[in-house]
Amino acid sequence: MQWIAAGNGINMNYRFSQSGRTERNRQNHLYIEGRFPFANVTTHDPITRETDSRYKSCERTHTCPLGVEIYSANEYWVKAASLHHTTPDGTRDLPDSKFTRNYFMSSMRHGTAPAPTARHPPSSGLCQQADNPLNSAPVQRALFIALDQWATEDRNPPHSRVPKLRDGTLAPPLPQSEMGFPNIPGVTYTGLKTTRYHFDYGLNFYETGIATVNPPLFPFTTPSYQDDARNGPIYPSFVPKTDGDGNDIAGVRLPDVTVPLATTRLGAAAGSAGERRLRGRGAVHPVREDRGGPREDQRSASLGRGTLQDLRRLPRHGEERARANGIGPPAAVRRRRHRRGAADASRITRGVPAPAGGVLPAVELLKACREDRHHGGDHDRDDDDDDD
Repeated sequence: MQWIAAGNGINMNYRFSQSGRTERNRQNHLYIEGRFPFANVTTHDPITRETDSRYKSCERTHTCPLGVEIYSANEYWVKAASLHHTTPDGTRDLPDSKFTRNYFMSSMRHGTAPAPTARHPPSSGLCQQADNPLNSAPVQRALFIALDQWATEDRNPPHSRVPKLRDGTLAPPLPQSEMGFPNIPGVTYTGLKTTRYHFDYGLNFYETGIATVNPPLFPFTTPSYQDDARNGPIYPSFVPKTDGDGNDIAGVRLPDVTVPLATTRLGAAAGSAGERRLRGRGAVHPVREDRGGPREDQRSASLGRGTLQDLRRLPRHGEERARANGIGPPAAVRRRRHRRGAADASRITRGVPAPAGGVLPAVELLKACREDRHHGGDHDRDDDDDDD
């Protein structure tokens, strides 16, 4: 299980590579890290004319690991994550791999901001708004259990939760009206997204890893250095579409997003006019009743009249939705209600619940490790998996 940059990689195994660098919206664009294949299932690259997948080698040897991969909105805006589950030409959605699942944490920043408390209220720092406090830890704990059951009991985990082209939840960032993000007073929307170019590093670079043209040609930086085909062929990528509240529609929606008191998002604007966007940081825009701010924008009723008091009286809608999806533990909603008070450490550290009756089962060799199912058995578990 890993929190990854989706279809991206790192600058490694090339001559003069610098693996510590990472591409962001405004830095390190010319240190190649995202290259075909981007997906865990087989696709065709219309630029290189190759057909490949990340799991091609292990499928050939029947050694593929099971994987649960999770990521935030950062990976779509900064790392072209949509290529992880669309074709390289950006025209079709891809099916799940029988070895992996992908879970997009809706409206999350890259990581989690410190939870606000009475002693430490939300801080905006250099940015226009306070940081995004969404925390995916409850979902990650549930997915750890799902992954364990997948490996040891052949119980398939929930299907991937990602935005899709076919239902319109995956969209270009511009124009803003089609992406869905509302006009919120005091909030700057730039639509800046990293472009996945196929750069020319010289003859045979993609076979040898030796660049004869370094840095690659990147002549056009105005009016924007993003999405300019004059700088090289482009793999189209998209971002999650938002609802009328500005929260991502698809993915795993935490209770804070399912029953929203605020707009939570990736991308903190800095500067008086919001002309700069701070790397992996996020932003939160609470409702006017909650924070007393000037919120006269036209958004849905769920944000227009929500207060903390109203939330406590609501049915456990967010908890029920999470349970139905199979990826949200009951603790998720309870953690939300306690977030503004002291942290309940026992809830976080309790871990996997004790078995029924309090008696641990007898030690048993895992099915995947038994000799008759290892290295060349008649029915290797990799062959038995299906897509469900």
